[in-house]
Amino acid sequence: MKFTMMLLIAGLWLGGAERCSESRFFEALGQIESGGDPAAIGDNGGAVGVYQIQEVYVDDVNRILGKRVFTYSDRRDPAQSKRMVTIYLQHYATERRLGRAVTVTDMARIHNGGPNGWKKKATLAYGEKFERIYDAPY
Repeated sequence: MKFTMMLLIAGLWLGGAERCSESRFFEALGQIESGGDPAAIGDNGGAVGVYQIQEVYVDDVNRILGKRVFTYSDRRDPAQSKRMVTIYLQHYATERRLGRAVTVTDMARIHNGGPNGWKKKATLAYGEKFERIYDAPY
């Protein structure tokens, strides 16, 4: 799973046994976060939508963009949520930040654990669960 963020976001299919696509990534992320339910509410009301986005995540995406583009209610909209996750990961899941090629598991762990989630022990189990879902035949 050593594909760069740009390949994933571009939705390119690469040869060989491994598949890498934006839709597959978001499908797996949605399954692990909410079972694919855009109306899901978790973490005692703090996490909302298919990707279980917290308010601080929305605030950070708006900070990255330099203006208020997204609202907290956008977390309920799957398309807007996907845009937020994409912006967040394009900013934090980079080869420069990680010092190596970024994997889809790194991206999932960053989504789950924040900018440095890729190296937190607390996100290891999440990463393993993500890999099982992402790699499952469909």
